[in-house]
Formats: sequence, C-alpha cells, structure tokens
Amino acid sequence: MGVQDVGIDVAKWWLDVAVFQTQEHARFDNDKDGWAKLIKWLQGRNVRAIGMEPSGGYERGVAKALRKAGLPARNVNPHKLRHYARALGQLAKNDRIDALLIARYTAELPTRPVQS
Repeated sequence: MGVQDVGIDVAKWWLDVAVFQTQEHARFDNDKDGWAKLIKWLQGRNVRAIGMEPSGGYERGVAKALRKAGLPARNVNPHKLRHYARALGQLAKNDRIDALLIARYTAELPTRPVQS
C-alpha cells in the first residue's frame, strides 16, 4: 500500500474522514471514543499527512489525539481550501465531499503541522 493522505471534515458531533488515494470514507464521533476508533482505523496505513480545516475549536481534541498517537495532523487554511475548490470547479459541498477535498489538498499542497 502506497502513501495515503487523509482529510477530516470536522463538525461539532462527528468527523467525516476520507483517503485521497483510495477514495475511502468513514465517519466517527467527535469525542474520545470516536478519536480512538479513528486512530485504530488509521493504524497500519502509510499515512503521509492528515489535513483538517479549523472548525471553531471542534478540531482541537482530535488533533491532540492524533498527535499523541504519532500521526501527522496538519492545518489546512480554510480560505486557500475554498480557492482550491473553486479552481478545481468543485462547487458542490457536503461533509463527504469536503473530507475528500481536504485529503486532496493535503496531498497536493504544503500544509503546516498542528500546533499545541
């Protein structure tokens, strides 16, 4: 299995997750149990980066859990992400689409590691 870039669309109650290279999707609760399930789902994959768009602080818990598990969580600038989507002609928007878009952005453009 090659490298995988992951995107997480963060909401108050859940996390929509997508893998760019395989087009896989999953949804996890945005709480400690959900974060543990997400980490288990990601383990064994060759994850290069996990992109997340800041979402009013709802991303902080999962970002901390990913970092603690040694996974490469990254910030995605929301304004740059919207411009990227427009450049791709991707006007449709829902949680699954956003997660895949974040994964693709993370695969193709530079992102910053999440800071504590």
